[in-house]
Amino acid sequence: MSERASNFLADWIGKHVHQVPEGEREQKAEQLTEQCLEDARAQGIHADELNNATQTGLHHYILAELGGIELPPH
Repeated sequence: MSERASNFLADWIGKHVHQVPEGEREQKAEQLTEQCLEDARAQGIHADELNNATQTGLHHYILAELGGIELPPH
């Protein structure tokens, strides 16, 4: 796992991801996933690094942060 990707993701999630109503979660997760990938790419962080840092894949991680699913224990 890339420490750089983990640090980027923690910071990015804190700034961009907030819980939303259940009916909006999937669409919001898709939008945020694309935005996160673009922002990471601009900083030289590859999508694989982000997916590895989340353990569940970036989309599922963001969906969980939105309140849509429960992540498995680490």
